[in-house]
Amino acid sequence: DYVTHLCTVEGKAPSTVSQPIGIISALNQSAGFPPLGKEVTKQARLALRGHRKTRTAGDREGQAPPITRDRLQAMLGACPRSLAGQRDAVALVVGWSLAMREAELVALDIADVVIADDGLRVFIKGSKTDKDYVGVYRDIPRGQHTANDPVTLVRAYLATLAERGADTAQGSLLRAVTKHDTPRPITTTIRKSDHAVLHYGRFSADAVDPMIVNAARRADLVDPSQYSGHSLRAGFASQAAEDGIPLSIWAEHGRWSKTSPIPLAYVRTADAKRDNPLKKMGL
Repeated sequence: DYVTHLCTVEGKAPSTVSQPIGIISALNQSAGFPPLGKEVTKQARLALRGHRKTRTAGDREGQAPPITRDRLQAMLGACPRSLAGQRDAVALVVGWSLAMREAELVALDIADVVIADDGLRVFIKGSKTDKDYVGVYRDIPRGQHTANDPVTLVRAYLATLAERGADTAQGSLLRAVTKHDTPRPITTTIRKSDHAVLHYGRFSADAVDPMIVNAARRADLVDPSQYSGHSLRAGFASQAAEDGIPLSIWAEHGRWSKTSPIPLAYVRTADAKRDNPLKKMGL
C-alpha cells in the first residue's frame, strides 16, 4: 500500500520508490517482527513495475552526465582568474581526482590537504561508506599540464586567499565568496589578547550543483544545466573504466563499497561504448 501511494499519489521516481522496499523489510526484522514474506515484496515490486511502464519519456529518470577528462580540462580552462574562479578550479580538480561526493568535498579543511612537490595528500574525514568517520588518506599526483595541475591550482588559490586577508593556516578549504570577490566571514571570535579573529564561511554543499552548471556553461558543454556535483564522481568512474584501469583499483580509490554494483555498471557502460558494433558497420 505504501509503495502504491508513493507511485500514484506522490508520483515519486522509481529509483526513489524502490528504496523503501528493502528498508521497510530490514527495519521490520530489526524490530523483532517476522520477515514480510515473498508475496508482500512481490506485490510491492509489481506496483513499482507498473509505475515504470506508465511513465512518459519526459518523466524518465535523468542521470547527470559524467565530467570526463576532456570535459574537466575544458571546465578548468574556462574558470575565471578571480578568487571564486580559483576556488571553483580547486573544487573541480580535487573533486574529480578523488571521486568526491558533494558533502565530502565541502567538508575539506585546509589542514586536510598536504601540498608536496609531487602532488597532494588529502585526508577525507568521513563518507557514505565511512560512517564512523575513521577517515582515509588519498593521493593526487601532479598534473601533466600546469593549467590542470592540482598542486599549482591549490597553491595559487591559497595565495589569493592570503592576499584577501584570510587566514590560510586553518579553516575550510573551499570558501564562500562575496560579490566583491572576497572571502565571506561568518563569525568573529575575540581572543584573550583582544585580537579579533574572523572565521570564514564554508562553501555550501547546496552551492556545488550551481557551481558545476556555471563551469559547464563557461566551457560551452552541451546541456550545461544537466550537470551536477555527482558529475565529478561519475566522470572519474567513467574515465577510469574507459582507460582500462582495473575496477578494484579505482573503486578503492573512490571509496565505493566492496559490495556496491555501481562500479561494475560503469565498466559495462565503457565496454558497451568501446565494443559498439556500429563503429565497424559504416553507418
